[in-house]
Amino acid sequence: MLDPKPTAKLAGTVALGKRITTNFVYFLSGELVAKFVGYLAIVWIARKLGADNFGRLGFAESFFSYFIFVGIAGVDTIATRNIARNKNLASKYMGNIILLKSALCLLAYGLLAVFTLTPGLSPELRRLTLLYGLCLLPIALSAEWLFLGVEKPGYIGLFRILRELLFLGGVWVVLQQSLSIYFIPLARVVAMTVASLFLLACIKRLKVPVRLQTNMHLWKELLKQSFPILTSQLLLVVMYTFSIILLGFLNKNEEVGYFVAIQKIVLFSFGLSGIFWSVVFPNTSRLYHSSREQLCHLQEVVSRTVLVVAVPLGIIGYMLADKIVPFLYGPDYAESIPVLKVLIWIAAFGFINSIFAQGLLACDSQHLFFVTVLIQTFIVVGMVIFLVPQLGAVGASISWLTAEVCGFFIYKAFHNKTVKFPFYRYMVKPVLASLLIVLILNYFQNLKSIIAFPLCFVAYFIVMLIIRGIKISELRLLYTNFVTK
Repeated sequence: MLDPKPTAKLAGTVALGKRITTNFVYFLSGELVAKFVGYLAIVWIARKLGADNFGRLGFAESFFSYFIFVGIAGVDTIATRNIARNKNLASKYMGNIILLKSALCLLAYGLLAVFTLTPGLSPELRRLTLLYGLCLLPIALSAEWLFLGVEKPGYIGLFRILRELLFLGGVWVVLQQSLSIYFIPLARVVAMTVASLFLLACIKRLKVPVRLQTNMHLWKELLKQSFPILTSQLLLVVMYTFSIILLGFLNKNEEVGYFVAIQKIVLFSFGLSGIFWSVVFPNTSRLYHSSREQLCHLQEVVSRTVLVVAVPLGIIGYMLADKIVPFLYGPDYAESIPVLKVLIWIAAFGFINSIFAQGLLACDSQHLFFVTVLIQTFIVVGMVIFLVPQLGAVGASISWLTAEVCGFFIYKAFHNKTVKFPFYRYMVKPVLASLLIVLILNYFQNLKSIIAFPLCFVAYFIVMLIIRGIKISELRLLYTNFVTK
């Protein structure tokens, strides 16, 4: 949240905060619609297909996700960061990155085709995985990195809304016509391709000339800078999906379905975090070079904002798990409730860890980010091998949560070497407010889900206002800098 009475020394940070607020709300508006539509499609698929078939789709999508980042190679992040610091690079980067990512995506699909020949993978799962792999084409064409770098997130919001609406329409056709399960990934491919072409067409509004060119020196430099990010992203995929792959090879498709259904909730929350960081990241990158003092202040503001959301997400989400699962997926997914009670804390820690993880990336410390993710991955893989055969989806959840908790302390220690600021004191008021809401929930245990969810949100907001965890003056500043513009 922004300080309504800034000192002269921090005036630049406040001006920056106004721009971040405006960009964030524009981006948030579009992304919330996109996330809601996309998640509606997921819930619809899960309910219609059941845990077994939903688990097959989840396995294929998880298997494919290992190869997405080979096609991106971390180039998007580096391009966004560099353009945020020097917008004159946009023209030079545009054509080169489209061709570079196209080459990388072709390589990624070839590797995917080879790895689907792995013994033990059924023909059905192999075909589903290869169909999801066709999503690499629109991924290569996507220009989200450019719009983030020049701080025009509104176009990305439109792009994502269009993508998810098209996917929802495709899902409706597939389910209404009772078509084969193979049409689900095809619907995703078509939706992504049309939306990516739309975003490319919007580049004209930025007046950035697009000339397809191959500057091999630039390619080499981008790949060199992005390599730690690529390896980190691959490790993150391992951390998120290794348990799904293992369950799939153990022929536990229902367990995969239960785990993936809840994981989608966590990834939905990660997506909201991503919206926030898509707006903050370019500014953090710029301040690292221009003003460490303003960067420190911005990180404090970011921490307060993130903790206001992350703390109740974990505490209140845990208490509402018995209501959330039946409300979203129906009674057939009741065995997912223990999974949600664990994974909801991953959503909370994921929000918090993003403060330090994104800070490391913005401050040219990708190598420290990589080291942290590597440690987390070793923790997950070791625990999954031991726990998943015995505990299934619950064992997978415990493994992932352990890695996230360990990651928090490592990320924070590394981040403090670059930018150190108070953190724990910002947790006190959100924790107190969340615990009070838990007491209210215990008193009104028989409330229906459709009433309990908004009640908790409103009650938490009111309590935070009373204890000044959220200030009226800060809400007024948000209104002044966005609504009245």
